[in-house]
Amino acid sequence: MEAAATKVLVIESDPKEGRLLELALAWEKSPGFTVEWAKTLAEGLEHIREGKPDVILLDLRLQDRSGLAVFQEVHAAASGTPVVLLTGAGDEAVALEAVQKGAQDYVATGVADVPLLSRTLRYAVERKRAEQREEKLKEEFLHNVSHELKTPLTAFKQAVALTLSGIPGPLNEDQKRILDIANRSADHLATMIDDLLDVTRSESGKMTFEPVRMALGDVVRDVLETERVATAKKDIALDGDGAGELPPVYADPVRVKQTLINLIDNAFKFTPPGGRIAVSARLSERHPGAVEVSVSDSGCGIPREALLDVFERLYQVKGRPAETGGRKGLGIGLFICKQIVERQGGRIWVESELGKGSVFTFTLPVFSLEKLLLPVLQRPGELLLLTVRIGPKERRIPGEDTPSVVAETRDVLGHNLYPGDLLMPEIVPGGQLDLVFLAVSIDPKVAPNMIRRLEVALVGAHNLRSKHLHPSIAFDVVPLDRSGSPEQAAAKAARLIEELTAKKVSER
Repeated sequence: MEAAATKVLVIESDPKEGRLLELALAWEKSPGFTVEWAKTLAEGLEHIREGKPDVILLDLRLQDRSGLAVFQEVHAAASGTPVVLLTGAGDEAVALEAVQKGAQDYVATGVADVPLLSRTLRYAVERKRAEQREEKLKEEFLHNVSHELKTPLTAFKQAVALTLSGIPGPLNEDQKRILDIANRSADHLATMIDDLLDVTRSESGKMTFEPVRMALGDVVRDVLETERVATAKKDIALDGDGAGELPPVYADPVRVKQTLINLIDNAFKFTPPGGRIAVSARLSERHPGAVEVSVSDSGCGIPREALLDVFERLYQVKGRPAETGGRKGLGIGLFICKQIVERQGGRIWVESELGKGSVFTFTLPVFSLEKLLLPVLQRPGELLLLTVRIGPKERRIPGEDTPSVVAETRDVLGHNLYPGDLLMPEIVPGGQLDLVFLAVSIDPKVAPNMIRRLEVALVGAHNLRSKHLHPSIAFDVVPLDRSGSPEQAAAKAARLIEELTAKKVSER
């Protein structure tokens, strides 16, 4: 069976060079190439949106952009597609830096050696496919390991819970205490399994985040309520201020909760009975535009020489006193905290002295639509607000179905957008009902093509199909004033979008 032709997207502004590349690759046989030629970065990005090429041949000097920024934008938009660079005199240093940042290879401009160019493109495609196969095997392995470890652990916990219930027969106090220890140990083991999986996902870039506009106080109160059960058993006070008067932050609530639990658990390990752990949150003075969350304890403290290493993977402080009664972990909880915080645009650090306890602090960005819009406005094209209406105008989704339907819609849209497109968080107080908004920079003339692609993707969504819902997508051009700085343009665009979305929700 003859191999399929390799789809090549050539992004080259020089008409002579572009035409020569197009002709040279078109003549290659067994297997051949099909070539699309984009003459500007904006045109190239549109080709990437419309149809995924097998490989991209990219000149670093384009009519509308040049340098490393060209590669970074194409690489972000064409996630998973290998990029081979065309370099001219003086471009090699930039090309080498681009290779370090993810480019597959680079070749000199000109098509004097067509076989070399052909091999370079084919090898780039094969290397990327090999990487993707390896990643898939890793994911399957992680899934299987998680399943094989957690299934017997779940059965064990169910057996312990059944025994503690007294259904099989009465228990004395010693038996209850032993079973309670077994139950806590099983919980600890389950946490370690999840942590190991998160470490692997983080190192392979697979750790997922779903940031939203969130009230930090709700998460803090939830964590405090849950963790007080464990700290009370060790006679440790767990206090917190609830973070009630703070502005909303932009973060993943599940990951923020995971970070807080890890930090409290770390404090719990090294705080003796009768000690105290406190959680507090405030607007950051050191980092404007962020909220600081601190977890302090009255434990044994950390040596000065270890303060820079505590967030490293598998690191454990030597010589921590055993009288606190804390269990020894794997040395990955704080590493995961660092990964979660930094991936969400925050920072994390620790202040401590031996014998005087520790204070772990991390920051989260205050929600700002202006900052979220900045990457969108850096892309070529006009700013468009896409409105996805999940239910028909004359009929709303039943209230109990709305959360699951909206969640699935957002998930499908998120997987079909490109870097630089913004799946907007909920910004209208009181909820957006069955409306989802997106902000994109694109030529309005090709917006209908993008809309068709998104609507096709939504057709296969299970909840939408089972409830006979047929989402519709419309767009509005948001007028931009670029006379000032990018930040000023983003601030004006944010105000217009807030007004437009509020109007659409009120009309719904």
